[in-house]
Amino acid sequence: MVLRVLETVEAHSGYHFPWSPSNFLPLYGGSDFHDYHHRVLYTKSGNYASTFVYMDWLFGTDKDYRKAKTIEEKEGKNL
Repeated sequence: MVLRVLETVEAHSGYHFPWSPSNFLPLYGGSDFHDYHHRVLYTKSGNYASTFVYMDWLFGTDKDYRKAKTIEEKEGKNL
């Protein structure tokens, strides 16, 4: 339960910490992915997983997130 609470705090903080699980677990989205999840939760653009990204990857509902992330990296901005 303690780990789940810490994960929830990290995901909702909006910060990407060096100790974030997304640095170590490839299927963990972290705060960026979670913020995007909340942004598009009730739209047709998908992104149904709040933290673990494998379901979005499997069904292709993470394409807009990946596109936005690529643009962000090119422009040096945050989502």
